[in-house]
Amino acid sequence: MTSALSDGMHVEQYLQVDGGTFNISGVQGDCVDVSATKDPLDEFNGQTFINAGTFVLNVAADDTKGIKSESDMAFNGGSITATVSGNGAKGISAGTHLTVSQAQGGSTTIKMNVTGTTYMPGDATLESKCRGIKVKGDMTFAGGFIDISATAACSITAADR
Repeated sequence: MTSALSDGMHVEQYLQVDGGTFNISGVQGDCVDVSATKDPLDEFNGQTFINAGTFVLNVAADDTKGIKSESDMAFNGGSITATVSGNGAKGISAGTHLTVSQAQGGSTTIKMNVTGTTYMPGDATLESKCRGIKVKGDMTFAGGFIDISATAACSITAADR
């Protein structure tokens, strides 16, 4: 996918990837957005499982993510390379917990290049800082390779001084 006015891939309920190649660029929303359904009893609701495959993600827009999951996110193989720029940009955003590991004989590679500053839409509760990886719960790292470059300009207002 080379361009979209919103998310490159928007998945309701859950995403499981066991192989293949995903090239997503030029979108105005998140490259990959996994959201939960309204039924909390739905299986793996809002979760992401990457077991293999290759993701090449490129987005330049405010408050966007390379890959976002509303709930748990687990990488157990595969390769993700994301270039994300914009105010409040994030390479990976996990709504609850993030686990990075690798299956025996496999490899997990995560490379993030994120640039931007604080996203300030006028409502302090919606402000969001630029991050390589953001996890709202616990992060477990049990194997693999993570390379993050996050460059954020400091945004200081008179009220911050």
